Amino acid sequence: MDVVSGGTLVVLSGGTALETTVGGGLEIVSSGGIDSGAQIFGGEQDVFGIAGGGTVFGGSQVIEGGGTASNTTIANGGTLVVSAGGLADPTTILGGGLEIISARGSDRGALLSGGEQDVYGNAGGATIFADSQVIESGAAGATPLLRGGGTLDVLSGGSANSARISAGGTEAVSAGATDSGARVSSGAQLVYGFASRTIVFTGAQLVGPGGTASGTTISSGGTEIVNSAGMASGTTISRLRPSPAAVWLNSPAA
Repeated sequence: MDVVSGGTLVVLSGGTALETTVGGGLEIVSSGGIDSGAQIFGGEQDVFGIAGGGTVFGGSQVIEGGGTASNTTIANGGTLVVSAGGLADPTTILGGGLEIISARGSDRGALLSGGEQDVYGNAGGATIFADSQVIESGAAGATPLLRGGGTLDVLSGGSANSARISAGGTEAVSAGATDSGARVSSGAQLVYGFASRTIVFTGAQLVGPGGTASGTTISSGGTEIVNSAGMASGTTISRLRPSPAAVWLNSPAA
């Protein structure tokens, strides 16, 4: 076990560091180098090679171009930065933790039990139990799963594809943002931008002022509510999931 506090540890190609503690210094994992089980309490770990099973309590882990981090856990006060060309696969974000995915950086299969994931690059297959994934301008989020208390915020210029919104989950599509192919099951989709091909099994799609919903399918138990300043086109009411208590509400736009 190596302890870095104020100094620098460099793991060269072919080298391996085990259970490193970074408490204010710098660890550099070079291309071809490996670090396993690091504990980061301050300072920074820069990964050009492979880092596995690390926990970031404070300070930051930075995945550089060509670097990979697997099974990183971000605790309260910790930050994971995925730079262009870097990959995190997967990440666990706890309450108070932060992951930033830079343009052309990628994260696959993140689990958010709190904290926040800010996406400027690409994020796929995230599961959001609490707090939020934020899709920034120019970024893309694919197949996120929102469960009780989880939020997906798609900001202007961002896009989400095939979001799955279950009980207690909420997706907000901002003005200038897009969503395609969402599935709503007891959650809510708030549309102020453009949403296409949403299927509402249960729960609701709410189209707010300036928002547009195109090709929405409302199943038994689903609801679509369109604000007077919103618009819905090509809505289909379909009994995809039979229910004797099916209710549909579609308030037409002005």
